[in-house]
Amino acid sequence: MATTQPKANWTARKTNKSRLKFLSLITTGVTLAAITFIGKAGATVPVNTVTQQARQQTSSALLRDGENLVRRGEVKRALSVYAEAEILNSPLAVSAGDWNTLCWFGSLWGQATDVIDACNKAVELAPKQEEFRDSRGLARALSGDIEGAIEDFQVFVDETEDQSRKYLRQSWINSLRRGQNPFTPEQLKQLFVD
Repeated sequence: MATTQPKANWTARKTNKSRLKFLSLITTGVTLAAITFIGKAGATVPVNTVTQQARQQTSSALLRDGENLVRRGEVKRALSVYAEAEILNSPLAVSAGDWNTLCWFGSLWGQATDVIDACNKAVELAPKQEEFRDSRGLARALSGDIEGAIEDFQVFVDETEDQSRKYLRQSWINSLRRGQNPFTPEQLKQLFVD
């Protein structure tokens, strides 16, 4: 009998923590629903700390979901989730890294024209980050903007210290200048792990 008592207490504590988390999520959801409803009615809602935290938590969860979706190839759904996170968290922008993830994987899944705005946002937010120029270069190349792709890949080649990636990007630049498409299906598969 003594061995079941600690287990029962642990189970009760775990259940209480789950209930508290559930109630917190419900409260956040109700707050956001009210904000959305009031906002659609044309009224303004003062952004207090609780509202701000609710927006941030919900936006962060949406961005995690969006990243998972785009990595699995559900690019259209990911775009929708990112847009929702951006609207919800308007005082705090979606990070350049978040936009870059959408750009890179969306391009690899064959949706470069759909994610080019995300690529541009990543570069606008962090223009000195060569990784983001690399991602946008891929999207540009796959969507037919060869000159823009060459420009972005050249920035990457000039800035990166990763010699193997530098060599590969330089070969892409050379192929694009010759009017060739270096992005075979095999090459794109390899880039999923790049």
